[in-house]
Amino acid sequence: MGNCIGGQSATADTQIPEAGIGPVIDAADSFRPDFSTMISDKEINLARRAMRASDMLDLADRLRHDALSVEKLNLYACSVTASGVAEISDALRTNSSLLVINLGGNAQLGDDGAAVLAAALRENTTLRELHLFDCCISSFGATSLADALLCNSSIRKINLNNNLVGDSGAEALAQALIENTSCSLKSLKLRFNVVGARGAVALVGVLKHPLRFFCLDDLDLGYNKISIGDANILADALELNCTVTSFDLRGNGLVWDEQAVRAKILKSIKKNRGEVLLQMCTKIDCQPSFYPFTILKTADICGLQGIYRLVRERPDIVELLGNSNN
Repeated sequence: MGNCIGGQSATADTQIPEAGIGPVIDAADSFRPDFSTMISDKEINLARRAMRASDMLDLADRLRHDALSVEKLNLYACSVTASGVAEISDALRTNSSLLVINLGGNAQLGDDGAAVLAAALRENTTLRELHLFDCCISSFGATSLADALLCNSSIRKINLNNNLVGDSGAEALAQALIENTSCSLKSLKLRFNVVGARGAVALVGVLKHPLRFFCLDDLDLGYNKISIGDANILADALELNCTVTSFDLRGNGLVWDEQAVRAKILKSIKKNRGEVLLQMCTKIDCQPSFYPFTILKTADICGLQGIYRLVRERPDIVELLGNSNN
């Protein structure tokens, strides 16, 4: 498997491995696959199969016409290149069935591959999860994905573990989450990505932002370059956050048994796991925007004033919902 960060491989936390998405099809190179025979519960698994250009063309054609209603596609460690993923990206522009794509372990994908995927995400409205761990994606590729998040409201999980996103990439992703209030991203995995102080501060802005502090519930910053001071800032931000229930800072050279930081983070996570949110859903857009605020937690007064004005002035477009934080 391709590897971008000296000796680091995808960890056990890297989800959607090659197993678990149906049987791996082992065929001779001369065999042109019949993808209709490779479906198991609406999933196609081609993990560890060296995909030729002709295979990618055929697969993209199937996805483009949506004849198979495939929901999950596993191309883990398939030697997929940027030109190969361009075919899949083109299919994503019209495909409405795919919910999960795993392209992890394709070191040749790189920034160019991330860029063509990002272009497709600007038009696709149904994909929920994108796994790009171990793909040699730098800050340039991460910035392309961030640009796509500015207008995408369907993606809920992005796995960029074991890449080279760095501070610039983390800053771009954080800014996209802040600017797009319709963004549905719930899980962001940035383990092994040389993220340092600047990236950590940018993500603090997401956790504390009055309209975006509720967007993420899973943030993985393990094995980066975050100092104990930055960890304290992140811990303080979690006290204001409503939804994060999984937060990982392991492997950052922190004194993890330092009680003040550890206790603060665990307290916030425990509270968020049991807290009930009051959500306001606007009916203006085809993809509703949720503006939750919590009982027993101080909310930003400007945000509450905005909610009050909207409810008072346009009662026809809002709906108040009492929901759990799951």
